[in-house]
Amino acid sequence: WVEVWWPEQSKWYLGHVGEARYSDAAAGVVFRVEYTDGETEDEVLQEDAFAGAGAPPSQPEGAPKRWRFFDGPPPAEHYVHKKWTPQEENDLRKLVAELGEEQWAAVSERLGTRSEKSVETHWKVLTGQRTASGYGKPHAQPLKAAPAIDARVSSWVEVYWAGEGEWYLGRIVGQRRRSARHETKVAYADGETMYEALRDEPFDGDGEPPAVVDGEPEHWWWAPVPPVRKVAIDAPASPRQAGN
Repeated sequence: WVEVWWPEQSKWYLGHVGEARYSDAAAGVVFRVEYTDGETEDEVLQEDAFAGAGAPPSQPEGAPKRWRFFDGPPPAEHYVHKKWTPQEENDLRKLVAELGEEQWAAVSERLGTRSEKSVETHWKVLTGQRTASGYGKPHAQPLKAAPAIDARVSSWVEVYWAGEGEWYLGRIVGQRRRSARHETKVAYADGETMYEALRDEPFDGDGEPPAVVDGEPEHWWWAPVPPVRKVAIDAPASPRQAGN
């Protein structure tokens, strides 16, 4: 029995580790973890158990998850691997329709029978965004199709902030679909991470790009991979940070 740290919810979740296998999708060894909230995940875990107290240090997105040995009452006394009932799934659909796909803490509280992690992961299974185990090809579902991966994800770019009249260096680390428009998740070198609506094609001019109407996608262009120390240590504070 172990507890696995889920950074999205900033919580430890108790589960039983079963089989280990190599996964092409995860590009490494994954462990089958049956969580006490009813979900089963194939997890990529750190080699060594976390030995500290409280929340572990933050890690880059996609890094193996932190875990620790369970140090509580015998799990067998309170472990119940509950399957989702049709009524729970129906209530989940109604709550997501009412509250949206990002208010998982509120959905969990209103549902009353499942954790924040459980409602989010089960919704993604229901809508075809992931498989029940977390890896592999999702099954086609009529509710919602899984989005295509933006080809720019993992690339370094500079995004033009018209308000400051400056280009800001960052790396595209994710994506989402919101309000019928595509947004990319940009981890800036100055420490901020934001979702940005970017133009389909990079700006191919020099200096300041043409002005855009408020709400239109931002200008960007490709950037070379920066030295690690320069980004992590020597990057000066940006005007956006200084204004906070």
